[in-house]
Amino acid sequence: MTVSSVYRSTVHHVRQTPVRNAFAAKVCWYLLDLDELPQLERDLGPLFGVDAGRSRLTTLDTARHLITESGSTLRERAAACLARTGADDFTLARTLLYTNLGVAGYTFAPVSLWFCHDPDDVLQAIIVEVNNTYGEQHPYVMRAADQASPGRWRSRFDKRFHVSPFHGLDMQYDIEVVPPSPRGRGTRGEPIRLAVRANHLDDRPPFVATIQGTRQPLTRRALVHMQLRYPLLPQRVIALIHLHALRLWLRRVRFIPKPPWQARVGSRPPGGPVARTHEVAQVGHD
Repeated sequence: MTVSSVYRSTVHHVRQTPVRNAFAAKVCWYLLDLDELPQLERDLGPLFGVDAGRSRLTTLDTARHLITESGSTLRERAAACLARTGADDFTLARTLLYTNLGVAGYTFAPVSLWFCHDPDDVLQAIIVEVNNTYGEQHPYVMRAADQASPGRWRSRFDKRFHVSPFHGLDMQYDIEVVPPSPRGRGTRGEPIRLAVRANHLDDRPPFVATIQGTRQPLTRRALVHMQLRYPLLPQRVIALIHLHALRLWLRRVRFIPKPPWQARVGSRPPGGPVARTHEVAQVGHD
């Protein structure tokens, strides 16, 4: 049995201001051990492939992950991201990627989590990889040295990346992650959780986004079941993002144009420096 798993999950978004908008959606997300990818391609056969495009039902499109980092493989790009952010004070060993798979040749994951372990399988860093709908990406790195509890990670980041067109760069974001077990063979029901609290600097009520799910082994049967239960998931995710954006626009919530973006720097207001407020991942628009 592999460490790689599938999580039946729920996404919640709650906006309080200037109008209230809340929704929940059922999704499935996948936890992939990078060392197991060749085995998964063999075990799951025509249902899964790496960089397989439309030749497989589901695919891990490696070109879509850590696009701002150097390296030809996912592990090399994860190591480069840790080094660039000063979080490389350990030897990177087991690396687990929590993400949405591409379906029928289309890939979109608003947020992916990289769980980076040392040779003793101790979690040393989490890379929070955030995508927006403009094809841009920005990673944030959580470090073990900053955590009070190994079972519940909490960090705060400067807001450096434009995600929702209904949030500016003048916010503070806090992120909380309940990580999975690195040796999770057969740990059916083990939880995973990502929670983001977006705090306005003028003390307005925060925006909150969460994704949480329960673990089960990634088998051929489980993959078929998830694809039947959540068909065309990346296409549905992008459609829901635009649907809720349209609803907010129709309710006259102020639309904020996208500022310029620079790889490894983030979003910058025209003629100004990178914002120095705080942000972490949103799972889609709010």
